[in-house]
Amino acid sequence: NINLYESDSEINVAATSGILADFVGAIIDQKLDPIVDPGTCPAHYDIQPEDAAIVANADVIFYHGFEGEWFITLVNENNPSTKLIKVGNLVSGPWLPPPQAIKYLRTITQELVKIYPEKNLAFSANLNAYITQINENAAQIKQEFAQSSYYGANAVVMEFQAMFATWLGLNVMVTFGSDETLGAQDIESIVAEAEAKACTIVIMNLPSGTDAGKEIAREIGAKYAIFGNFVGDLNTESYIDLLRKNMEAAKEPITPGFD
Repeated sequence: NINLYESDSEINVAATSGILADFVGAIIDQKLDPIVDPGTCPAHYDIQPEDAAIVANADVIFYHGFEGEWFITLVNENNPSTKLIKVGNLVSGPWLPPPQAIKYLRTITQELVKIYPEKNLAFSANLNAYITQINENAAQIKQEFAQSSYYGANAVVMEFQAMFATWLGLNVMVTFGSDETLGAQDIESIVAEAEAKACTIVIMNLPSGTDAGKEIAREIGAKYAIFGNFVGDLNTESYIDLLRKNMEAAKEPITPGFD
């Protein structure tokens, strides 16, 4: 690993979600614990007592921008002078497809270099090493899924996972929203469209809820898979681990009633 501590400056950085913690941590070569618990959407997080210490010790906090009032309250009460970097203002779209993840990583690196210019060489080296690691693993993951009977399958996909599902090799025919946004009539409409388009697999997004997706799968007689969207979801330890576990979930989907 590259020594990031050749100068006197210290790096005290925090991140709200598991995915931002993974990306930022890879660039600064530190293990970061995210503020938001795994499996929880940052928009609906309930502050925990230990979160205060993370924020109080941070000179910089990376956040998505959709966290909600809880995040601003947490910062104002514990470290109102910390520097906040709203990643959602700098790069848009999902972060799971590897080309998108690399956009996020490059943007995060640029922001870190502005704050710690003396670390430019180290950060750039870490960025390039991580991009190489992502690309190598992504190629292997896509190749493995290409051997699955679900490769190219017509899929009903939660909208936040649509781009990743397409990248992986599924044929996204129908998308749907978070559980909280769907009523009975919405589900009926999705089911009708999915049946008309001969969908055989339903992909859910864990932080968005899974009840609607499971109901859709039951109604159309399809199997389903639950994808994570943040590091920590599905007991993942890294972004690359998340890519692989999502692929494995789609490779061997679950039959409703046998979960």
